[in-house]
Amino acid sequence: MMLDFVPLPHTVVLEKASNELDEWGESVTGNSPPVKIRAKIKYNSRNEEIGIASGEVIRYTAQILLEGIPDVDYIDFLTWTDDRGRAFRKNPVEIIYKHDMSGNPVAMRVTV
Repeated sequence: MMLDFVPLPHTVVLEKASNELDEWGESVTGNSPPVKIRAKIKYNSRNEEIGIASGEVIRYTAQILLEGIPDVDYIDFLTWTDDRGRAFRKNPVEIIYKHDMSGNPVAMRVTV
């Protein structure tokens, strides 16, 4: 269950990718229907860079707080539209679970 005091005004569409690759080496999507998830999106307007688990330093587009703990993997695609109407479709570069006071996962922060 999501914490009630966190507003989730956005919607993100999760497209699950399969382990199959197309002729260009990209993950194939479309084997399962897209899933809409309530979210809060924080954009990287200052072009900040972060270090991720692989040791790389990347400049990210946004950090997305997803309601619940959806089945998101690094090969999947997240699609959303910003307040100016621009559409984005990106793979996660970092996935972090958020826990409540008892240690149960209640949300997921995905960096794209």
